[in-house]
Amino acid sequence: MDVVSYKIHVRLGQDEFNGEGPVETVKAAYDQFLVVLANRLKEPLRNGNGHPPEPPTGEREPTVGKIDDALSQIFKLDGSGIVSLNGLPTGQNRDADAALLVMLGFNKLRSINDVPVTKLIKGLTQSGITVERFDRIIGPYVGSFVIKGGQRIGAHYRLNNLGLQKAEEIAKMLFS
Repeated sequence: MDVVSYKIHVRLGQDEFNGEGPVETVKAAYDQFLVVLANRLKEPLRNGNGHPPEPPTGEREPTVGKIDDALSQIFKLDGSGIVSLNGLPTGQNRDADAALLVMLGFNKLRSINDVPVTKLIKGLTQSGITVERFDRIIGPYVGSFVIKGGQRIGAHYRLNNLGLQKAEEIAKMLFS
């Protein structure tokens, strides 16, 4: 009696099935493979450690209307996710201090650490500061309180630890 050999190879994404042997055995194994695959696709995604994936480090949805009282005294968050100030600091470095506060607002309200220069300019403009070139405004603080990345229109700025402390001190002095 001849046994009919059956051979199948299927790749679905990262999953692969190889079967060879009697028709009924291979078909049963393939059906089981499909059931396991279907059940796994219903489960939540997991990263390599078996944990749910972390949200992207970039931007998240604006939390309009969800600002707590302390932050609402300092910041405004518009529908497009731009953070601006309710009042401006005073002093010699007013514009640079305002830029630090806007970066702090993006950090606290939107969880954005590397803030694109375009969003910083919009935030400062909405706060009442005329911005010709952001790099000139933030210049006194780059290196000591702020880290710059990227170039030109793709530039982004981030508060370092000292910058975060400085921005929080400015916020406490002005709005407490």
